[in-house]
Amino acid sequence: MARKNKTDTGAASLAAAGSPQAMGSGSGSGTTPAPGMGAPAPGAPAPVNKGERPFVYVDVLFDDGLLYVEVKNYSNSRPAFNVQTTFSPELRGVEGTKVVSDQNLFKNLSFLAPRRSIRTFLDRSNSFFLRQEPKRYTVTVSYRDRFNAAYVSVITLDLSIYFDIGYLGSSWQITDEQNDGLDIVHY
Repeated sequence: MARKNKTDTGAASLAAAGSPQAMGSGSGSGTTPAPGMGAPAPGAPAPVNKGERPFVYVDVLFDDGLLYVEVKNYSNSRPAFNVQTTFSPELRGVEGTKVVSDQNLFKNLSFLAPRRSIRTFLDRSNSFFLRQEPKRYTVTVSYRDRFNAAYVSVITLDLSIYFDIGYLGSSWQITDEQNDGLDIVHY
């Protein structure tokens, strides 16, 4: 018997599932679970809660001027298997020298435990935006549960939200001459 794919579209699914992680650069289209919004495909049995199935998403994190890409399984109890992620357009980082979306992390992550995440460095935010990389990415994450049921999440990442966030680099030392902080704030 063939399994039907189950599809999510963005962080709205997390909000609908009650996740505190619903905020970030990812966005979805809708506010209630429905086919395509975190619910099973038509005809498939509905899981009792998000702990009954893996719940994998990809997001970009901003931390003190650094950008990271994170793959996370939000499920409380179900691992994800054969996690594969595609980016459109491709995601370039590390001063423009690396296609980050080509990393093995995104090609075939064989196992992602519940409530676990893996993150990789994308770029310094000022370097990323100075190169005028694309700001919006469509990310498709496909994965399976332990019963081999297939799931697909489609997420739109909008990195422009990080463009004008000010930050102090954690490696900066503030001297008496810089005590107003203006010399070390990055935008």
